[in-house]
Amino acid sequence: MKRKLAIICSVMIFAGLSIFLFQATVGKKGAADATATRSIFSTKQEKFISEKDMQQMVEKTTTPLATATPTTAKLKNDQELDRKLKEVIASGPLQGASVGVSVRDAKDGTLIYSHHGDTNFQPASNMKLLTGAAALETLGGDYTFETEILTDGKIDGNVLEGNLYIKGKGDPTLLKENLDTFAKQLHEKGIQKVTGHLIGDDTWYDDERYSQDLNWSDEFNYTGAAVSALTMSPNDDYDTGSIIVTVKANEKVGQAPHIEIQPKNDYVKVINHAKTVRKGELNQVTIEREHGTNNLIIDGAIPSGSSKEVWRAVLGTNRFYFVYVASIINGTRYQDIFGSET
Repeated sequence: MKRKLAIICSVMIFAGLSIFLFQATVGKKGAADATATRSIFSTKQEKFISEKDMQQMVEKTTTPLATATPTTAKLKNDQELDRKLKEVIASGPLQGASVGVSVRDAKDGTLIYSHHGDTNFQPASNMKLLTGAAALETLGGDYTFETEILTDGKIDGNVLEGNLYIKGKGDPTLLKENLDTFAKQLHEKGIQKVTGHLIGDDTWYDDERYSQDLNWSDEFNYTGAAVSALTMSPNDDYDTGSIIVTVKANEKVGQAPHIEIQPKNDYVKVINHAKTVRKGELNQVTIEREHGTNNLIIDGAIPSGSSKEVWRAVLGTNRFYFVYVASIINGTRYQDIFGSET
């Protein structure tokens, strides 16, 4: 279950403000800690999910595998459990599949139920289960991600004299809407101009961006996006470090289709070789990012009246974030917040 957490950064309202990305080479403490900074405000929001809420969800959606009595816990062939699990295994989505199930008591490892439990299968993407369990055990169900807004200067009237630091701490739920809210919060503090620089600090995490076994062929997929402490998601699916690419057939057969990218940016270069074909023909359009670049290659054929939407990871998620920030600074999107460009 995913919840919106921190509201972060979008000072993107100050024309002419210089943009710098503070690389992970400054050390673990990061740019904000390397200077005499102080907090303007720290962004916290709702809990992930409380342990009480988790328990209520479990009680509503599951049936206990066994009662709390030692005798029941040791039963290996509980008929009711056997019947229910067999129904699940025989259900539509699993028909024809090879399924192995092993249910054990979490306290003492006693085998409660087994269906091909000793059969070796090729593992699925199960590491997320261990990672999630470790996170809940280490951080707790009440943990919230936090993004800090720091400065090494002072506020004089409506001017912030000094640099503004955005210290990311891995919030995976950061959206463009959060940036809008953040800009409003700065305005509420009376800040309309920054004399220094906007500095992004992603040193909360180390500089290992990818897992060692990630294939090049998977790197452009949203599931292969690089890890960064300072990044954002294109929508509330929270696929951090990715963009949504939509290919729409042209009104005229033989012409290149229309390409839409969310969030709109100039960081990714679109190379469109695709063509629109007659309605009823196969949709064979492909959308891939060239390895080691942010060249998005659109190829193949798309039938008239149809479209295709995919999520694609960008190269350098932290840099993408700041290029997007810069595009907002140079735009006029915040005139409704500040009344006029400053």
